Amino acid sequence: MFDKSKEKVNTSSHDGGEGRKRQGLTTSLVGLLANTILALSKIIIGNLTGVLSITADGMNNLSDGVANLISLSSFVVSARPSDEGHPFGHARFEYIASSLISLLILFLGIQVGREAVDKILHPDMGKIQAIQIAVLVLSMALKLWMQTFYSRRGKALNSSVLMATAQDSANDVLMTGGILLSLVLTHFFQVPLDGPISMVVALLIIKAGLDILSQNYDRLMGEEADPDLVKRIEDRILESPEVMEIHNLKIHDYGPGQSYVTCDIMVDARLSLLRAHAEADAIERSLAKEGIDITIHIDPMIMDNPAINEARDKVRRLVEGSHRGCQVFDLQITPGAGPDSDPEGPDFNKLGDLQTESLTISFGLAVPYSVKDTDDQLMAEMETILGVLYPQARLDMRIERTASPAVDVTRPEDRFREES
Repeated sequence: MFDKSKEKVNTSSHDGGEGRKRQGLTTSLVGLLANTILALSKIIIGNLTGVLSITADGMNNLSDGVANLISLSSFVVSARPSDEGHPFGHARFEYIASSLISLLILFLGIQVGREAVDKILHPDMGKIQAIQIAVLVLSMALKLWMQTFYSRRGKALNSSVLMATAQDSANDVLMTGGILLSLVLTHFFQVPLDGPISMVVALLIIKAGLDILSQNYDRLMGEEADPDLVKRIEDRILESPEVMEIHNLKIHDYGPGQSYVTCDIMVDARLSLLRAHAEADAIERSLAKEGIDITIHIDPMIMDNPAINEARDKVRRLVEGSHRGCQVFDLQITPGAGPDSDPEGPDFNKLGDLQTESLTISFGLAVPYSVKDTDDQLMAEMETILGVLYPQARLDMRIERTASPAVDVTRPEDRFREES
């Protein structure tokens, strides 16, 4: 089932990848042309008039042009289909390309900062000229258009490179506006502000580089899944009346358009294996149409035994009430030493008083990172809590540390409470 689904999604993502590559290349070429014009005009005007801040802004535009070249290569490489050495494709190269852009921005920011220090130590009163004002105003207008252009394309293509470039263009508008302001203030108040403004420009360039580097570090190391994507997947799964719980939802990001999802669902244990498999298969096919490659594991839940149902509710309340934010998942209560203790399987019809019966209580516990107790401490605490209610029970608990337990474990009744 996994191989067939993977092949289908890879085929569709390859077709969509070609269109994404064409749009990405077109966007990058437009940006390269605009940034080249801006860089040359500012560097020439800045050098001719002796205004360092204009030259510094031109160098920033030059770095934007080099970034466009890197984004060009990223769209070409990331669109390559999966191969023997890279079974999940090459889409993560876009994150690497964004990191290279950030390093370039940092280098240029440091260079501009060094020149700004020299200008502060050796100030020079420049004269304001009409050509300076014209270049800066036109630059701000063009950069504002580019920010909108990159942002729209970046959202449409889910491109970290283009979204980073959009933010950089927005910063350029502010930086160029600051330079324009310094020229005006210097002219009217005769205070040399070229050096200080250049230093501000340098710091903004460095900050932009660090922000982009931090974002791509998170993506490459594995960041928390997009909440909107998680909700979309959970909503589709919960459309099935057979699903009692979703847990262990994992979204593996291999780059834009290359996400692979795994999760567990709990269904009524009375459901036949064929029926449960058909339900999971239908969910997988439905999400595949939206470009989401998902593999679903099925867990049974005893639903027709009142004593088990009552015990399940008690265990959840006790465990989840002991630590705020913790969530119980895949809760199984079986007679005897465990589900494998009897070759015939556990006989739930022979259950008597659960407080005196030999039981195995098995569940997973999603624990937020804010809980500092060790796994051994949590295990000892849960054994004590549940031992009071079920003294003959054996606890089989596995702990999963997570940023969002409420996301990792979802039940239909939880979603109903959210909506109401």
